[in-house]
Amino acid sequence: MQGPSAPDLIPQEAQQVQQLEDMNRWVYDDIANGAYKAGFASTQLAYEAAYKRFFQGLDRAELLLNQLRLVLACVISHWLQQCDK
Repeated sequence: MQGPSAPDLIPQEAQQVQQLEDMNRWVYDDIANGAYKAGFASTQLAYEAAYKRFFQGLDRAELLLNQLRLVLACVISHWLQQCDK
């Protein structure tokens, strides 16, 4: 449960919601579940495919985080200024 002063982190625009859902999908499929797919692979071929997809997901996340680092810093800074008032 969040308090009354907590920020609303859910985007309101349909395009932003779609982008967030797309990102959640590939983060889960490629990274979160990808580690299990590699760890529990029953064949070498399945392991190699899951391993490749897992590290491609990590690379994709790294690129995204590098692009968004400054944007997120500005958003968090703005939110903190609002909370101080």
